[in-house]
Amino acid sequence: MKVLDVLSALPQLKSVRLETLITLSTQKERKALLSMEKPSLSLCEGFETINNINFRFFNLYHSSSLEEVAPSFYYMPYALMQSITNCHLIKKLPYDIGNLSSLKMLMLLALPGLQELPLSIGKLGQFECLDISFCEELREILEEMGQLKRLNELDMRKCSHLTRSPRAICELNSLKLVICDEKVWKKWLRGKNISIAELKVEID
Repeated sequence: MKVLDVLSALPQLKSVRLETLITLSTQKERKALLSMEKPSLSLCEGFETINNINFRFFNLYHSSSLEEVAPSFYYMPYALMQSITNCHLIKKLPYDIGNLSSLKMLMLLALPGLQELPLSIGKLGQFECLDISFCEELREILEEMGQLKRLNELDMRKCSHLTRSPRAICELNSLKLVICDEKVWKKWLRGKNISIAELKVEID
């Protein structure tokens, strides 16, 4: 019996970690996965065309062939956390990310090919935590980040091309913690001195 066939017989199961799956070949398998609240997919392929997703917590990591995240992953009205990690071919994220109206945490960890964040990130009004550490090709923090009035934690370690911070960071009055490299540390300290009184800046 296939793994997802077993899962379909466990309707109360909400969290699952799946590894090295190649595709979902049947409607039954798709339904079993979509019933999860907290799926984690590692070394999995063939999930780009899944629709009608309502995950609340979603982890996708070590997907070596994934070049783009399907827009369908950004139409989850109840999603609270998304994590996309160690997907080395991803260069950009869909503009549709702004549709995640309930999202509180976004982890874009170790995406060495990611070059930019979508402008729509400023629409995430409930957003509290952003992790972009080890995104070595990321070029800038967008001015739109200043719209994230609830953002309280930003991890931007080992982002070697992030050499400037926009003026909009001074508008992040809820920001409590920034973890960054030494080369941008002083810029965040200036933001702290201007308007973010409770900000703690850590060098890593």
